[in-house]
Amino acid sequence: MKYDIEKDIKFLEKNGIIMGQWCDVDDDFYHNSPGISASGLKQIDKECPETYKHAKDAGPQEKTEALIVGNAIHKFILENDDFEDEFLFAPVDKKTDRKWKIFANEHKEDPQIILRAKDGEMLNGILTSLRRPKDTSGTNTYDGIVINKNTTREKAIYVVDHERNIIIKVKVDINMDGMFLDLKSTKNAKPDIFMKDAANLGYGIQAAFYINTARMAGEKANMFGFIAVEKEAPYMHSVIILEDNDIQLEMSKVNRLLDVYAWCLNNDNWYGYNGVDQASGAQPLFVVKAMPSWHRYALEEANNFEGN
Repeated sequence: MKYDIEKDIKFLEKNGIIMGQWCDVDDDFYHNSPGISASGLKQIDKECPETYKHAKDAGPQEKTEALIVGNAIHKFILENDDFEDEFLFAPVDKKTDRKWKIFANEHKEDPQIILRAKDGEMLNGILTSLRRPKDTSGTNTYDGIVINKNTTREKAIYVVDHERNIIIKVKVDINMDGMFLDLKSTKNAKPDIFMKDAANLGYGIQAAFYINTARMAGEKANMFGFIAVEKEAPYMHSVIILEDNDIQLEMSKVNRLLDVYAWCLNNDNWYGYNGVDQASGAQPLFVVKAMPSWHRYALEEANNFEGN
């Protein structure tokens, strides 16, 4: 069945979203609304279109504790005024503790999610770290970037990619006059170590996709970076801006992934790990693959293989 993009555009407009303009949407609506996001592209890249489609069709899943805590960090740092509308802190850490059970029973009718007491310590520790003076003028990351007067937070934008006949979307944690920053909780915020994780986790795809989407909407998008925060004391953090050359290299990959998504959407063919012949739409029964090069080199060395 041919993809009906106009139907999705009308759905978004009915929900108050104007294509190509920054808007306020909550995370649940954003993740389940029409359009491909950076996380969707990363899943297609890491896995395949079929697993992306399966996850999309399955709809909202029960959130893991790690995801809940990650959402709490974002809310506490970026939208602190609304934090208590969504989260409560228990007086203890263990859910089996009598005090937890009493607290949970007292708030069983409340809509908020209950966090562990140690989560409150972590959130306050992260905020304290972000407020430590950083530059010679005494400016800190929180006042100088997060709540800077030139900063907007948690704004989304939906754009029609007319060439591919698809909708693309991003939700930017921090937009500081065209410099996009994503808040990432991590085990180690030291720039060299964090960037190794960033490469493995596809953060470069996210960076290029965000810049590309905003520019398609005619919005200012000059740089992309991260505020990396550690979740354990002393809650070190760093602010890292990606080099433009790296973003340009990632942009080629983003365009290839968007082509894949567009083909799948417009042909309603969500293929698996073995790929697809786009001309016929057929998926091969098998593929021929070599062993990893490091494995082959080890065998050649062990067998004194010299080659031809």
